[in-house]
Amino acid sequence: MFNGVVDLDDPKTYKHLSNKCLNLQNRIWFEIAYSHVWQKYWHPEGKSTQPERVEILVQEFADNYNKKQGDVLWLQEFLFRFVDETENMC
Repeated sequence: MFNGVVDLDDPKTYKHLSNKCLNLQNRIWFEIAYSHVWQKYWHPEGKSTQPERVEILVQEFADNYNKKQGDVLWLQEFLFRFVDETENMC
């Protein structure tokens, strides 16, 4: 997504993302579903560590969703990191 180093604590990093919790949640759910279909059905032969890293992020989202679902900055950061990881995979 981005080349080089980004500051995950800088709100400007997420200016291209929505600032509405529901929009961010929906996009995260979409990205998780897309990554699972991509890994399991379209490219099951993949032998990289990428699926493991994606699963770690999915687990992080599941573990924190109930307490962070109203935290715009957390959702933006998670979406940013997840998309960055899956773009490397896809």
